[in-house]
Amino acid sequence: MTEVATSLDLGADLLSVRRIGPWLSELLDGLPAAEAGALHGRLELAVHEVCVNIVEHAGVADGDVLGLRGDVTLDAVTVRVTGPGMPIDPALIPEPRPSEPQIRGYGLMIVRRLVDRLECRADGGRAVWMLRVDRDGKGTGR
Repeated sequence: MTEVATSLDLGADLLSVRRIGPWLSELLDGLPAAEAGALHGRLELAVHEVCVNIVEHAGVADGDVLGLRGDVTLDAVTVRVTGPGMPIDPALIPEPRPSEPQIRGYGLMIVRRLVDRLECRADGGRAVWMLRVDRDGKGTGR
């Protein structure tokens, strides 16, 4: 059962991604302040990283849109990000190794640590990312 649901369409560009924070504030508005704050911090960075990865790596074209949908239930907050590109299995992307310098690969590592569940699937030629953060029922967002 969804208690709250809201959607946002963003241009598939780095400037538009800045709208994620205010949108999440609206999504989490009805939660206790401590829980909303904890969830907002985790979700904003995680959703931002997924959106930036799409913009930088999915071969977006002018006019492409990222669709966000947020759902708050008693058990979790789930955000789905739909965008251009082929889906990838996040489990198949290796994490950076501290002993090996590299430039890329840190975004997905950050997302994995911030959310309790991360998936990506295909839907009509687009990739749909699902990020879930469990609610503990104590108002702490964990």
